[in-house]
Amino acid sequence: MPSFNSESVAASSPSGLNAAPPASASSRPRSDSPVWSSLLTTHRVRIWHGRHLVVRDVNLAIPRERITALIGPSGCGKSTLLRAFNRLTDLTPLLRVEGTIQLEGRDIHDPTIRVDELRRRVGMIFPQPQPFSKSIFENVAWAIRLKGPVEHLEEKVEIALRRARLWDEVKDKLQSPAQALPPGPSQRLCLARALAVEPEALLLDEPCASLDPGATAQLEEALMDLKFKDGMTMVIVTHNLAQAKRISDLTACLALDDASPDPTRPTGLLVEAAATETIFTTPRDPRTEAYITGRVG
Repeated sequence: MPSFNSESVAASSPSGLNAAPPASASSRPRSDSPVWSSLLTTHRVRIWHGRHLVVRDVNLAIPRERITALIGPSGCGKSTLLRAFNRLTDLTPLLRVEGTIQLEGRDIHDPTIRVDELRRRVGMIFPQPQPFSKSIFENVAWAIRLKGPVEHLEEKVEIALRRARLWDEVKDKLQSPAQALPPGPSQRLCLARALAVEPEALLLDEPCASLDPGATAQLEEALMDLKFKDGMTMVIVTHNLAQAKRISDLTACLALDDASPDPTRPTGLLVEAAATETIFTTPRDPRTEAYITGRVG
């Protein structure tokens, strides 16, 4: 089975932007942001839906062991870009990805890549919790069994649930139906299921969209634990700017392209990527400032 190159990809610019020649001033690297080693990188990525250009010319490096937030107005292609990182875009008819996306230096569209292994290494959490119609235990055990013969299954299920900060809430009802869980624990169960296959990175598409503030805080605490204790690399799409400020290290802001030929189907583009504190205090691009101050949304 072919494996990905284990050589690390160094972030080639202080902002986390790829070193490709910038198409405009807004994509040039910033000199006031840290340099991080990168797990995922994109080079001039364009995503099309039929003849519609959804997002264009994205050059971005996702740092290891950090949380990257993708922010921007509705319709700018954040979620579509996120799904491209583990080729979930392959599952949507008419979607096609151009350019290069690399995981540890290897093109994820290389024909020798096993897509199932890619998606094991780069997991996904969706906006709405999607537990299987199985018990709480079997939701996690199912994922563990995907890797082959299993020893110490109960112990591994417990570890995954603890990593998702769910064990204490469900340890006495592991055989209960997962679909009976409230939204907050249900989403953390989905997180535990994703963690059970030992991914190197997690993609989170508006994971708190259906959660109340208390459940959101619990999920955020679990994500911060994963970063600090496990060194997990994460990319989160969020419209919650306070959340982006709370938990992310790097923030990439997308905007709608004013030059889109059809204003009813705009094209998104990356306008700025930098350390989160920098983005929210001294954004360089006026489109970033307009979004974070609420003048566009």
